[in-house]
Amino acid sequence: MYEFAESKGLTQEKLAELSHIFVKHILKIELGKVNLKMETFVNLANALDMATNTLLRNYVTHSENISVIEIKLEMKHIYS
Repeated sequence: MYEFAESKGLTQEKLAELSHIFVKHILKIELGKVNLKMETFVNLANALDMATNTLLRNYVTHSENISVIEIKLEMKHIYS
């Protein structure tokens, strides 16, 4: 997530403001210390002005139906 925010010129503080998430929570997400809720993921995608599938593109390698558990595991890898 850091790379996406940096490419948009966003600090953690600005990303937190735009996504309505506390800065401390952003840091925990980036460090992989918390399980990311879908709502939080969508808020971050919106704040980054990116589609959710774009954020997951490098982590989901197949296009069949993906279970919620698989998505959670992939999202955990993104932020760890």
